[in-house]
Amino acid sequence: MVASQAELYSTVYLVVDALDECLDSPVENTLATFLRRCQDLPKNFRMIFTSRPGSHFYRMISPEHKCEVKADEADVKAYFDKFIENHYDFQKVVENGCIADPSFRDRILAAIMKKSQGMFLLAHLHIESLASTLSLVELINKLSHLSASPQEVYYQAMERIKTNSVSRRILAIHALSWVVCAKRVLTVDELLHAVAIRSAPPSSFTDNEPGKYLLPTSSNMCTEEVLLSACIGLIVVVPGGPSSERTVRLAHATAAEFLLAQEIIRDEQATFLETSLNCLYYASSRRSCYSEEELNKHCKMYPLFRYAAAHWGLHFSELPKVKGSSYKLAWDFASDQVKLGNALRTMTDPSISHQTNVSGGHVSAYFGLENLVRRAMSKANNVDFNARTKSGDTPLHWAVAHDQQGFASFLINAGADLNIQNTNGKTVLHMATAMDHRHFIKILIEERADLELEDSEGYTCLRWAARYGYQRTVNTLLEAGAKISASDKDGYTALRWAAREGYKSIVKTLIDRGSSIESPGSEEWTLMRWAAQEGQDYIISRLAKRAVSLDDSDSEGLTALSWAVKYKREMTVWQLIKDGADVNKPDKKGNRPLHLAV
Repeated sequence: MVASQAELYSTVYLVVDALDECLDSPVENTLATFLRRCQDLPKNFRMIFTSRPGSHFYRMISPEHKCEVKADEADVKAYFDKFIENHYDFQKVVENGCIADPSFRDRILAAIMKKSQGMFLLAHLHIESLASTLSLVELINKLSHLSASPQEVYYQAMERIKTNSVSRRILAIHALSWVVCAKRVLTVDELLHAVAIRSAPPSSFTDNEPGKYLLPTSSNMCTEEVLLSACIGLIVVVPGGPSSERTVRLAHATAAEFLLAQEIIRDEQATFLETSLNCLYYASSRRSCYSEEELNKHCKMYPLFRYAAAHWGLHFSELPKVKGSSYKLAWDFASDQVKLGNALRTMTDPSISHQTNVSGGHVSAYFGLENLVRRAMSKANNVDFNARTKSGDTPLHWAVAHDQQGFASFLINAGADLNIQNTNGKTVLHMATAMDHRHFIKILIEERADLELEDSEGYTCLRWAARYGYQRTVNTLLEAGAKISASDKDGYTALRWAAREGYKSIVKTLIDRGSSIESPGSEEWTLMRWAAQEGQDYIISRLAKRAVSLDDSDSEGLTALSWAVKYKREMTVWQLIKDGADVNKPDKKGNRPLHLAV
């Protein structure tokens, strides 16, 4: 598609940033495949790749030109000059140094360049560090102790954070923890809201009136400038757009490893669940669902809401130990259909965001939160394992759809009904088969799930597996006793589906297992006739060995050989003649295969 569109232009420029971060799957060979496709692009393409030094992609492609990107003196000087211009206190200290030594400013820049070794990150952090000095003596001392190691610079930054005021230190720790450990990149507003909720005592979320909540909103968060200042240059904001769209990231990827090694940062992860749940539960006391417009306004007022809705369950499942208060708050939220429903509608997964009548059991199945449900049951909460969404899905449907094996086993052992069909007629076994989740299929068969129920399209599980080429699942279902020759209202058997889709090994399996191979379905379909039309020579060969008639004709008198000729299947014609097909048998119009060929 890209190549065809490129034909409209004389030159097309393709820019690929951070190629070394391409996830090179050993199975799909992602990086090699991508580079090979790049090499196959038309000659009017001009490509530029950026990568860290040492990336092995150089062995896979031979770029015509290489350019090492380093922070040169002019760039650092421009940044340094702008920084001083915007930091009056630092500017005064530097000016004092220039009174005694007119070259003092140049000496600062030279020291920064020497210790930065071409890394703009180090230059940035060194400037931030020097700007924290309050006197000329302190500045000169710090200038002589600049580090050339990123790890040492990060360490010094953390030490500076610890010497901040209590409120700014706490702000920095909270913010850095979220930037490093969040499940996705956060916007400025999301991060500010997260630290606002984290910093507020839970008792402040409710007022004296029952059911009324006072969660921090977007109007009472700290400013972006205060946040960046507190973090001492370790985080930066990607420029462009309002704060609801601009994202926050670490100043450099290497900072993540350093920060994760800090116990104070790791410990803060345990609060992500509580912060997310507080946002979801206390953001509204309304007892009815929002309209689309109201929901968008709600998300602007509570910027963390979308993130919390999509990821609270992940934070829950990753905690080695969940506090009792978090268990209670999680179940109070999950079992409140209004609060849960509003949250689910903000999720990007369409299989979730468009669902209604979702229960606590369903959302627990989505995230695999077995411990949450067990805890709820131990507190005498009613958990309906067969509750159904508007589309008829049970929690077991959701557990299978989202590959939550442990939770599915828990539901089955708890007595969940295996044969409930949703509005599309699908049981959990249908769902597991369509997704080729063999571990679920094995468990469901062992628990005696019904193999022959048809969904609204007329598919049994065997017909699903045959149609989509799931060989091992076909074998499993046949061994469990699935009816091999059963057909839908259109006469489609598992064999017909496998043949139509060209799955040779499944056709062989079904034939060997005794599937009917001669009885016509609707449209007078037979396997022999279809194989001739589609040029499936291997099927014809196997049928001939089973002594299936090669010369049976349809209502028009056409034999398999006639159909092969009509469809111009030369090799199939040869195969049929070789196997003994009658080359002179006429159809009802008197035409022989030779007439059709002419």
